[in-house]
Amino acid sequence: MSMTARTRPDTKLRVAHFAAAARRFAPGLLILVGVSGCEKNLFQAPPHGGTADVPPAPVSDSVLTLLAQIPYETLVQAAQSKIPQSVPVQGDGQIGCVGIPHINPGHVGHHTECRWIGVRICAEVPDITAPSLGTTNQCAEYHWHADIKTDGPLVVAQAGNGVHVEQPLFVSGQAGVGGDLAKLLSLSGKNFEARLVPGVDLQLDMNDKWCPVLTGTPTGRWVSSASVEVVGKNCLGFDFGSLGHPEVCAGPINLGLADVLNGQINDHRAKIQDAITKALPCGALRSKVEAQWHAIAIKIDRPDSTPVYLNIVPTAASFSGLVGEAQGMKMTVRVAAKTSLAAEPVATQSLSLPPLGKTSADRSQADITVQAAAPYGLLLDELSKNLKGRDFQQQTPAGAVDVKVEDVDLYPSASSVVVGLKVQAKLPGEFLNTTGWVYLSGLPRVEKTGTAISINELHFATVLDNAFWKAAQSLFETQILADLEAHSRVDLNKQFNDASDEILKAVHNTNVPGLKISADTPSIELLDITVGPKNLIASARLKMNFDMALSADLVGQ
Repeated sequence: MSMTARTRPDTKLRVAHFAAAARRFAPGLLILVGVSGCEKNLFQAPPHGGTADVPPAPVSDSVLTLLAQIPYETLVQAAQSKIPQSVPVQGDGQIGCVGIPHINPGHVGHHTECRWIGVRICAEVPDITAPSLGTTNQCAEYHWHADIKTDGPLVVAQAGNGVHVEQPLFVSGQAGVGGDLAKLLSLSGKNFEARLVPGVDLQLDMNDKWCPVLTGTPTGRWVSSASVEVVGKNCLGFDFGSLGHPEVCAGPINLGLADVLNGQINDHRAKIQDAITKALPCGALRSKVEAQWHAIAIKIDRPDSTPVYLNIVPTAASFSGLVGEAQGMKMTVRVAAKTSLAAEPVATQSLSLPPLGKTSADRSQADITVQAAAPYGLLLDELSKNLKGRDFQQQTPAGAVDVKVEDVDLYPSASSVVVGLKVQAKLPGEFLNTTGWVYLSGLPRVEKTGTAISINELHFATVLDNAFWKAAQSLFETQILADLEAHSRVDLNKQFNDASDEILKAVHNTNVPGLKISADTPSIELLDITVGPKNLIASARLKMNFDMALSADLVGQ
């Protein structure tokens, strides 16, 4: 059965009346729909376009560390040949003089004695002398000779911040005796030996010509006694019967090597220090540093972008220390340098080695200014996520104001960032909704966190619809502006972490002949923001410890 067949007469009548009414009111309905859907600028839109030129990253002043190693083993090999292996020494001494007993034989003599017995009478009277003991002085002396020989390799080791150097020595020698007393007592010289370890504690410095300067404090110890017996004790007894039994002794004689060898030991210490000095030749050290005194260009590859170069140009050098460590000496030089990120690598030809200054700095710090692009879409997404579709209401004396955010826009305008809000507002006393765009401008600023930027000093653009603004101003200046300020922020921590990772990777992978380069994870400090035509350009300072170690040892190779 068809629809027409089932329609009753009264139904047809009602439809006809409705159609006629619709034809009479159709123009008014069309006008109503058209007015409520009309979109207009409630505020004047600021002009589009950011700063045409983004400033290049500046050149920064940095302090880098240049390290060089001198292994003790290499130093020993270079210095050992400069120390004499054997030095002869000799000397003389007096054993002493002793009275040797002997018998003075008795004898009979006479003398004249005279007396007066009225007359002078003289007679010869005998003199009788009994045998007695007497002494005759006899002496003995000794002569000695010895060799001072090295007793093993030169020893170089850490001593605090300096270096201790010592050369074990072995002294072996023999003494001989002479003189009448030596023959009488059958005295004989002895072989003797001793061990000692003279050394010197060295503090190391460098002058402005890159030459090592050593100052030493003498040290020493005797492994064995410094006093040796060169003549033994011997005695001889005499039997003179009733006159007695005297005994004559001589010896022992001890030779104080610490005293007689003092000059030779001091001379040996001087030779040790001189050997170390000669093992650190100024010309060789300077030439090794000079070979690496040139600019460095480190290529940094970036995904989806052209590579940039970390350019390092050394300008000055200061000596920080030449200290002893467990395995060798380490020379530390702080290098002042100009550092920058650029689209082109710096020329890496050799530069003149500057005079070496002095510094107390204990760490290096490379200072690099990097730039990170923050697309306007990042801020726009943040604002849209929190504002788009939101309803804001406020009661006013005139009635309720209801504003709904339908869309959000964001773009650059000179040095400012413009935020546009497409709103639909229901205002008191207005039968139709007001739809249009409201614009605000603000300045991008670095937040205290150091890695985030936000739009500050937001203010409304020029008002075009005064009636709308009179009704909605309070709502916009309180609730809506507060929400805008709360969400007009973007954190660039990821972008800067990515940039620092790219730099670190490039530093660790770079191949500079003769140098080993290393760096620590940098700290990041956001500096300023430039409003670019397509992006916000954030400039940040990366600070990191940056070390360059000579691949070859300063001595040898």
